[in-house]
Amino acid sequence: MAIAKLQSGEPIVLDHTPSADVAAGAVVVIGNDVRIAHHSIAANQPGALSAGGAVYTVPKDTSTFADGAIVYWDESEQKASSSSDSNANKRMGTSVGAYATGATTMNVLHLANT
Repeated sequence: MAIAKLQSGEPIVLDHTPSADVAAGAVVVIGNDVRIAHHSIAANQPGALSAGGAVYTVPKDTSTFADGAIVYWDESEQKASSSSDSNANKRMGTSVGAYATGATTMNVLHLANT
């Protein structure tokens, strides 16, 4: 499972009770929203997920990114991507910095889905 690491900011946190265990750092797609777990949450137990407002380091695919480019989350690959893949990938936020094909991680300003 992908691990997102908080770099800076004050995330918006929403209550969440998962049906399966969620690991700390997991990126969770709920409908069209991409949320991030700061702490592990046991199945069927109340917890919380970040819904935006902070910068995270996340794994990325081979996409290139300009600073400020839109970043999508590819749930099946568990990586950030520049492709919406016909809306299969969900918008995560914007790139903080530029990244070449060979980079394996990137910083993303996690934005609430708009």
